[in-house]
Amino acid sequence: MKKTAFIILLLCLPVFAWADPFGYTVTNFTNQSQQVESHLMRIDLSTGISSDLGAIDFHTAQGLAFAKNQLYAMGGIPGTGNADFWNLTTPPGSLISATGNNLSNTGLDYDRTTETMYQITAFWQGIEFYSIDIGAGTSTYIYGRAFFMDTMTLDGLAINSQVEIYAAGFGWTNSLYRIDLSEADIFIPVGPLLGTPMQGHCGLAFDESDTLWALRSDGSIYTVNTNTGAATFIAQTVANEGGLAINPVATPEPTTMLLLGLGLVVVAGFRNRIGM
Repeated sequence: MKKTAFIILLLCLPVFAWADPFGYTVTNFTNQSQQVESHLMRIDLSTGISSDLGAIDFHTAQGLAFAKNQLYAMGGIPGTGNADFWNLTTPPGSLISATGNNLSNTGLDYDRTTETMYQITAFWQGIEFYSIDIGAGTSTYIYGRAFFMDTMTLDGLAINSQVEIYAAGFGWTNSLYRIDLSEADIFIPVGPLLGTPMQGHCGLAFDESDTLWALRSDGSIYTVNTNTGAATFIAQTVANEGGLAINPVATPEPTTMLLLGLGLVVVAGFRNRIGM
């Protein structure tokens, strides 16, 4: 009986350790001087509980992405009218470079297979797709097209471990789009996303199990079916002015390490008892 209990405990520990993904976004606060400050927030996506990680040196960052355990952002310094490439791992962040193509801050994500950072820029005439050099911050144009008849803009960008790329489209209707670089028209609609048309924006990110998460600007959190676009409400958090980033290779939390260490100690003790 004791042997069975110890085995169950060991099997459950990894589940406890990685069950709750954390997302990162940017939101705005009004300080005591009535000035708007932008802050990096960490969110427990399963509960919506948020932690303020500190003020950053720019405003909205709808493009957020992790690459090699570093958090990057497409963010604009107020008054410049342009989005620049930032390392946001430690607030207030450090500017890497201007991107050079008048990019927006709409969507950003990293393909770990090819080690390529991708970015979506949306403007009133259409949508463009770029790659970003992480070290230099410069951008390379890949594809563009006029705006969709039913979707005025795309934002959010998410790439899973199978190198499947998705974006959120908003306008007259809301849709989940797949981005297939092998197609002539790379933006392929999947299905309706989040029901009725909405204002604002939506961040997308995959977790380590390839579950697609969506964070709307009103703070509502969803998981999204990548085959249909159907969204399931999970929790409510702070309203945000940024996208969504999840580190799929994040270092386990201290509590995680403690639990795993405890599990190993228990198993070692059990084996010693058997040896006796």
